[in-house]
Amino acid sequence: MNQRYVLVGLSRLTARVAEALAPDKNRVVVLYSPEEASLLPLLHPEVNSILMTDRHQGLRDAVLTEADSLLALSDDDMQNLRVALTGHEIAPDVPVVLRTFDPTLAEAMERWLNIRRAYSVSSLSAPAFVAATLADRVLETLNIGDEQVLLCEITVEQGSRLAGASLGSVRESAGCDVLAVASGDSWTRCPGDDRRLLAGDRLLAGGLLMDVLRLARDNALSGMRRQETATGRRGGWRPRRSAVTLLPVAVALLLLVFVFAVLVFWRNNQQPELSFMQALYFVVATATTIGYGDINLRDERPWLQAFGILVMLSSAALMAVLYSHLAALLTADRLRERHGRMARGMSGHVVISGLGNVGYRVEQLLGRLDIPTVVVERDGGGRFLDAVSTRAVVLLGDARLPESLMDASADRAFAFIGSTNDDLANIQACLQVRKMNPATHTVMRIFDGQLADRLGQVVSGSAIVNPLAVAASAFVGAATGGTAARRVAVGGQEYVAFRHRLGRAVSGDELREWRQAQVHVLASRSADGVRGAWPIPATIPADAQIVVSGPEDAVRARLAKE
Repeated sequence: MNQRYVLVGLSRLTARVAEALAPDKNRVVVLYSPEEASLLPLLHPEVNSILMTDRHQGLRDAVLTEADSLLALSDDDMQNLRVALTGHEIAPDVPVVLRTFDPTLAEAMERWLNIRRAYSVSSLSAPAFVAATLADRVLETLNIGDEQVLLCEITVEQGSRLAGASLGSVRESAGCDVLAVASGDSWTRCPGDDRRLLAGDRLLAGGLLMDVLRLARDNALSGMRRQETATGRRGGWRPRRSAVTLLPVAVALLLLVFVFAVLVFWRNNQQPELSFMQALYFVVATATTIGYGDINLRDERPWLQAFGILVMLSSAALMAVLYSHLAALLTADRLRERHGRMARGMSGHVVISGLGNVGYRVEQLLGRLDIPTVVVERDGGGRFLDAVSTRAVVLLGDARLPESLMDASADRAFAFIGSTNDDLANIQACLQVRKMNPATHTVMRIFDGQLADRLGQVVSGSAIVNPLAVAASAFVGAATGGTAARRVAVGGQEYVAFRHRLGRAVSGDELREWRQAQVHVLASRSADGVRGAWPIPATIPADAQIVVSGPEDAVRARLAKE
């Protein structure tokens, strides 16, 4: 291919993307800061690395003007935005692939920056966690517009509504396509609509994100012990926030007002003259608006009366803040206890340990699928707690401890997801859950690739998901222009999936001919928006973008005729 790629920010994701881009005579340059030097051993031997102490000079040293794309892949979103800005100044025609938690921000910048794609690692990997939770496996993820397209392997469960159903009815109800079906080790490519599914069959399903995940959820429903009431999980308790509160400020100001007011009235009140204790008594009576009438400022000097008015107003305001915070703390404790009892009464739900970027995205998807969720989080001031607590039960605790897991009813949960930033904590939590109930599905988030590979060999019954491994292919695809084929091996047959722009309109009858040739259109994007694989549209207009998948030989042969 002989392309040139400049990657800025040395992270584990950078190492994976660089390794994927390095073959085929591509020239890959990684710019890293002194703080990132410890990760240099992760880089592929064919990747060039340059120490960057200044962004402008570093990008010039990497000859950015001759690059085919610039990838900002630091773990710091702000650093990635700065790289995109600097890259645009130096080489405005070089497309940028941006790593950011909030792709909406990047989309807003596309007006004046040449950003080809903005991806969130947590958003790309969340479907893989959800599929693993449902005992299925995401094989590939692609983006088309604002939507994600999945290729997923789904195993038909005993008692599932899919067992005994025809593929035609599955396609119609799910809105996604089935590219192949396996009974045992034998895969049938592009099976007909009249094919009946049996328990144990495996499906290669493709389509829009929610269509595929709903199919996986419906398949797994027979194994879930659902809650008796749908409202039981919706209202979470709002945790006490320790980061931003007016309580310390209000208490300090109230004490200051009290002390200053006591001194003023003690030294200046003449009708009658007050002792220190009487002055304190008068200030407290004034601040609490009790006003017994035994001491007043009716006959005092005007400035002292004005000061008394100020004490009344400021004290009333500060006391209101104090009372409201005390009431909130009492209410939060009561709600926390109430929802703790609710969590202990749940079954057939999913327990998530850790509410970081990945945990938040996974909980979002589970909520859209109407799957009951309990979140166990150690940080009471976490970024996502308030948002998640409006729709799921959130408990403060350490999921490595049996007590916290019992509070979350993990022994009666359908699945447990260890999604903290600590690989060891995720392993320990999953092992604790498996000890409590070996039938519970457990999913571990593991960043260390070597550790993930070894754990897969020694830890049975647990799914292992590496977010960086899941997301890397999306960044590689964007760097190479977005049309590079994603390859998936299914039953000894290599399938491909990629985006393709149509040069002419394609009718529904032609799309059916494509399917007979084992070429599947999983999604299409036109001026009317993004639509899924099923039902087959009457026509896809010219210049529309499609996501196409199938055996590589069949796909290449069909598109060569277009």
